[in-house]
Amino acid sequence: MDRRIVAGNWKMNTTLREGVVLAEQLSQLVNRIPAGVEVIVAPPFTHLTEVRRALNPRIMLGAQDCSSRAQGAFTGDVSAEMLKDCGVEWVILGHSERRQYHGDDTPTLREKLGRVASVGLKPIFCVGEPENIRAQGQQNAWDWVAGQLKLLRGLGDSVLRELIVAYEPIWAIGTGKTATPEDAGWMCLRITRWLTSEIGEIGGMVPVLYGGSCNAANAKEIFSQPGVSGGLIGGASLKPEEFVSIACSF
Repeated sequence: MDRRIVAGNWKMNTTLREGVVLAEQLSQLVNRIPAGVEVIVAPPFTHLTEVRRALNPRIMLGAQDCSSRAQGAFTGDVSAEMLKDCGVEWVILGHSERRQYHGDDTPTLREKLGRVASVGLKPIFCVGEPENIRAQGQQNAWDWVAGQLKLLRGLGDSVLRELIVAYEPIWAIGTGKTATPEDAGWMCLRITRWLTSEIGEIGGMVPVLYGGSCNAANAKEIFSQPGVSGGLIGGASLKPEEFVSIACSF
């Protein structure tokens, strides 16, 4: 995979002012990042419009989720149409925290993928296994991830051309634990092979990112693994210097 991508998921962090300052700091540093590396940041919903204004045009704007519905009496939800109107290009879907705390099951995620595609936004689709499954061995972990990937079958070519898959082992998210570079590479490459086998040549072109306590100290080794196109970065994306350092790790 030739594409090189670093996406920052800010999660539920920063006030609006702090988020704007973070965007401004990233924008001042972005020219350090080698040409060809794609950079995405996904701030909280409340920050989207102001952060977009503060970002260097090289940095693309993402959102952390969206509703499966277009509009209506769904208090607290944010639609894909609203996100697009804010200047969002990318939407993270299926993150383990959404699956665990907000009930994002397979039917819901299928609806969200369709909704995102219908308005021309691009999905970052997250997959990953919990610690108890990983403890049963690499094959069990793969079986779990393959089960999550199945809902990508049937997506149109126009969606697949814009899709990113992010492998985030749940046991490594925010814990300080990280998959070994070899394990991360094995899983990302296996995902690419599955996409090629189950979806076709266009599936094999989908970039696969690694997420889960990826930081400036381990990014270079992880990104050097076959099958890894970059990273979906959590906590380290809140530190401008470190996030840029990660983006320079290819």
